[in-house]
Amino acid sequence: MKKRIIVLGVLLTWLFISLGVCFSNGEQEVLKEAPQTIEPEYDLSSVPVQKHDPKFPNGAVLYSDLKNVIGDIKIQNRELKIGFIMKSLENEYWSIMAEGVEEEIERMKSSGVNNVEVTIRSAQDDCDQEGQLTIIRDMINKKYDCIVAFPISDANLVPGLEDAMDVGIPIVTGSVAYDSDPHIPYYIGLSSYESGRLVAEAFSKRLGKEGGEVSIIMGIPNNPSARDRTAGFNDWVKEHPESNLEVVE
Repeated sequence: MKKRIIVLGVLLTWLFISLGVCFSNGEQEVLKEAPQTIEPEYDLSSVPVQKHDPKFPNGAVLYSDLKNVIGDIKIQNRELKIGFIMKSLENEYWSIMAEGVEEEIERMKSSGVNNVEVTIRSAQDDCDQEGQLTIIRDMINKKYDCIVAFPISDANLVPGLEDAMDVGIPIVTGSVAYDSDPHIPYYIGLSSYESGRLVAEAFSKRLGKEGGEVSIIMGIPNNPSARDRTAGFNDWVKEHPESNLEVVE
């Protein structure tokens, strides 16, 4: 299995990677006639590979090292449509992310890149799983060149993701990484597991050697990021009994 690329912390890289997937392959039109899963072939020998997150057993690459891996991005001389599928834009986190994408598109236009059309759509709320699936199917029918998706749950977009790959549309996911069923080679985003570990470490430092009781409010149970953060926190506590942290219900 190829090493997966994961970017820690920088929103706009999602856009760059999606462009890289769409533009760097000169056989894009052939892919639509003979669909296949796009596997990245990158030389990672020159950059440190992070192996903190158990969801990425083959490692991950930090944003700061990413440019040394993918190199220059070649943009084709044709119109390209990229779709972003967010969770609810009523949520401030996702609305800020959408603003960042729009700002980057404007920056690209000011640099002379005018052939990229980006559509940002979202579910009605953070629980509207069917709404997200409807959006990705609509983008497939409209023959988008690339889709960047942030699934609400592990499973709600799987049928749409599989349909997109079947017709040769490159997929980038955030929030949820798919190593199998389906296997999607690109995940761009935070390591929620590592975030949970860092929070546990910060609690330990704040409370000192005496430690104390800590209660975790996980949030929406089917949100994989919430589960991973919780797992990261709990694992750090188990690995550091000297912290004297006790997780209570």
